[in-house]
Amino acid sequence: MDHSLAKNRLLPLLMACALAFLPSRATAEADSYEYGYTAGEHPEEATPAWKMISAGDPSVRVADGKLQVGVAGGNRALFVIGTFANGVRGDIAAWDMQSGVATIEFRVRCHSTDPDFHLFRVQFTDGKKSWVVSFTSDTVNRVRLDTSEMDTYRLAAKDGVVQISSERYGLISKAHKPASDTDSQCLIFGTQEISGAPAPRDATGGWELEFIRWTTREANMEPLGPKR
Repeated sequence: MDHSLAKNRLLPLLMACALAFLPSRATAEADSYEYGYTAGEHPEEATPAWKMISAGDPSVRVADGKLQVGVAGGNRALFVIGTFANGVRGDIAAWDMQSGVATIEFRVRCHSTDPDFHLFRVQFTDGKKSWVVSFTSDTVNRVRLDTSEMDTYRLAAKDGVVQISSERYGLISKAHKPASDTDSQCLIFGTQEISGAPAPRDATGGWELEFIRWTTREANMEPLGPKR
């Protein structure tokens, strides 16, 4: 028997078996987050539980593994973890950014009849400052990018600024500054008009979110996606 031939045939099988037991990059990254929401149920029914704030008549449903929200100009559809304005509270134990650092990842796509309609945002606070990252159908934080296709975004907060990146576009913003002062501690995603940029009342649109996950133990400053 040719033992070298047997070894050559066996080696690929052993390597395949070993790789099968290694976690994928996506699984390993997901495991590094303390908390998360995956769109298998309404956020208010999830663990940790979110609090929904709505105004107007937004449509909200969970289907095909996505949280699907339809909105029009002037609508509000926010989901809150922690303590927000006027005592609105989601699960307060799931957000504590006193450390001054955080990493948030989420997968979303947006669509709208009006490119000036800021129809999706992620907002978070550390008890002192508030950061807002806003989306239209063709911008991320006023940087012109197509958001109509599903993309995973990473927000990494450290030293008072936020780095924004995505799998499709790589680094989008290196040092996004806080929008305002606040004494709240919360993480928010959803629809709310941007201050100073009211939505056209005849605008319609929506967004679909597959997941959002986060940690306040560290800031992962490695940008997602290709280098820009």
